[in-house]
Amino acid sequence: MKFGFPIPNCREGRDNLTGFVGPQQIIQLSQRCEELGFDSVWANDFINPSKSSLEKFSPPPSWYEILTTLSAVAVKTETIKLGVGLIVMPFREPVILAKQAITLDHFSNGRLLLGLGLGGIREEFTSIKPKEAKAHRGNMLDEGLESVTKLLTETGVSFEGEYYAYEDISLYPRPVQNPIPIYISGHSKTTPQRIAKHAHGWLVSYPSLESFKEFSKEVEESMIAEGRSMSELDITTTWGMRLGKSRKEALDKFKNSMQGGKPRDENWYFDNNLIGTPEEVAEFIISFEKAGANHCSPIHIAADTMPEIEEQLQILAEEVMPIVQRA
Repeated sequence: MKFGFPIPNCREGRDNLTGFVGPQQIIQLSQRCEELGFDSVWANDFINPSKSSLEKFSPPPSWYEILTTLSAVAVKTETIKLGVGLIVMPFREPVILAKQAITLDHFSNGRLLLGLGLGGIREEFTSIKPKEAKAHRGNMLDEGLESVTKLLTETGVSFEGEYYAYEDISLYPRPVQNPIPIYISGHSKTTPQRIAKHAHGWLVSYPSLESFKEFSKEVEESMIAEGRSMSELDITTTWGMRLGKSRKEALDKFKNSMQGGKPRDENWYFDNNLIGTPEEVAEFIISFEKAGANHCSPIHIAADTMPEIEEQLQILAEEVMPIVQRA
């Protein structure tokens, strides 16, 4: 099992308090992940805070653009993979995005993991692209996946779609990785087909073991229909996380954090998150490994300060990972 860890480039006002992190802390956290033996770090993609967030928080949330952040991390690390989890495709223009991805792939010496997705907040999309407010974002994602894939794998390519178009484009240098691995997430009925057609990785967000097994069957059916095998996918499970000395302590800390503040069904906390003692969380991860997952990353850490996040990182590395790796 490979392990990843999130870097808080766009977490303020969503999962963490505002004013708690800056560029240097993000780079230092990434370096610490590399030192502790993690396989990957993952950044995420938010651009424009909502009006309610700006009114609620002082100072306002600081969000650092995902590819620029990972470029800075690239030059300060050597081996750790740089996970894009995920670029919101409807925000982006395919040619420029592909050029940025290839450039980052070179500056990181082939460490880029390129996640492409729909984005969870339509309000943010309509504020950034008001002239496309009526666009079908699912169709934009499908066109984006196809057009970016062509740009990353071919030269002299053209594309004509409803939302994106380009003519006779050749991007040089070519990527270091052949191909740059594309990761896809989502819960819609069309997600398995997208994964089978375009993906080298599958980001599974907040799964229970039961839902993971059920959705894996759908993905496998789509992979087979495309003449592919599940062994071709880096199946990456992502959850919220809080580790503690007891299950109760971990749950209380999770619920009292900004990340865990929304009321939930009680079963959700333990069925869909990494919450508990290191031994309990390790067993939870092992159950997913047995079910086919091969890459695990908490994606939201229930901790409101950088020292807390660093402590959670340390416990995950020193107490959870060894148990999983011995299993």
